[in-house]
Amino acid sequence: MGVVTERILRRAIERGDLDCPSRRGKPLAPELLAHEGSEWWLAHRVLKAAGCTLPWIEQRAELLGEMEATRARVRRMAQRGRGDLDWQAQVQAFRLQMQAINGRVRLLNLKIPHPAFHLRPMDVERELRLVEGGRTNASQETAP
Repeated sequence: MGVVTERILRRAIERGDLDCPSRRGKPLAPELLAHEGSEWWLAHRVLKAAGCTLPWIEQRAELLGEMEATRARVRRMAQRGRGDLDWQAQVQAFRLQMQAINGRVRLLNLKIPHPAFHLRPMDVERELRLVEGGRTNASQETAP
C-alpha cells in the first residue's frame, strides 16, 4: 500500500473508525470485494467515512456529467434549427469537445483499478447521427 493510504488507515484505526464489534473476527463479505482488491475497498471505505472518495471516482463522475452536458448542448443546438453554415460550425465544435473529453476518458481509465469501472469513449459519429436524425425528423414534422 502507498504511504498516504497507510497514514489514512493508521489515523482511522487510532480514532476507532474501523472498530465494528458486530463484525469483529468475521471475514469481509465477498460481494463487497467483487470489483476491487481489498486494499482499494478498505481505502475507499475509510475515505468515504471521512466524507471523501478516491480521486478517480470523483473524476469519473465529473466526466460523466460533462459527457451528458455536451450531448444536451448539441441536442439543444439541433432543435434550434439554425442555418447550415452555423450548424456545420456547431458540429465542428462538438467534434473538438468530444475529442478532448475522449482524451480525458482514456487518461482516467489508466487510473481506474478495475475495467468494470472504465468509461467508454464517446463515439462522435454515432452521437452526431442520433442528433442529426432527430434534427431531420423535427424538420420533417414541421414541414407543410
